[in-house]
Amino acid sequence: MDVKLDGLIEKIKQEGIAEAQRSADEIIKKAEAEAQEILEKARRTASQVETEGQQNADKLRANAEAAIRQAARDTILVTKENLQKLFDRVFKKEIAKTLSPEFIKEIILAMVKSSASNTKLEFVVSEKDVEKLEALVLAATRESLKEPVTFRVDRGIAQGFRVSRKGEEVYYDFTDQSIAEVLQEFLNPALRSLLDQNG
Repeated sequence: MDVKLDGLIEKIKQEGIAEAQRSADEIIKKAEAEAQEILEKARRTASQVETEGQQNADKLRANAEAAIRQAARDTILVTKENLQKLFDRVFKKEIAKTLSPEFIKEIILAMVKSSASNTKLEFVVSEKDVEKLEALVLAATRESLKEPVTFRVDRGIAQGFRVSRKGEEVYYDFTDQSIAEVLQEFLNPALRSLLDQNG
């Protein structure tokens, strides 16, 4: 009986150990599977975060490069525009310097000599030049013309003059503004081309 009991105890013991071992193996397998799943999930999350981070970095870099390119284009355009304005200002200033009363007098005298002696010419000049031009021109033409040259002031004229036959609406414009506009038609394309080559 003792032998049977001992055998039974041994058998129960062996079955209990085997069951415990199976349970332990199952728990370990389940834990390993869960650990593997957690690890895979962590890897996927890390990969996703890395991909998103790279995409964001690429986007930021692309946006920054686009902004820099736009800023460079804007700077070039503004610089060209400022250079053009500076050139126009200097150009007009140089023309205005050239159109001194003495120089204008020479042009007026040449026009008066080439026109018929009975032609009545009217010169429209700036307020600041009218007295000097009257003195210079009238002294030189007093004896040669039946009808003296007349002068009229236009406050819109800075330098130069406009001339017409007295009483007529048609006139020739020799003001600094008009001369500068005509010459700039020829010079500005060359300047723009030069700026475009260096831009």
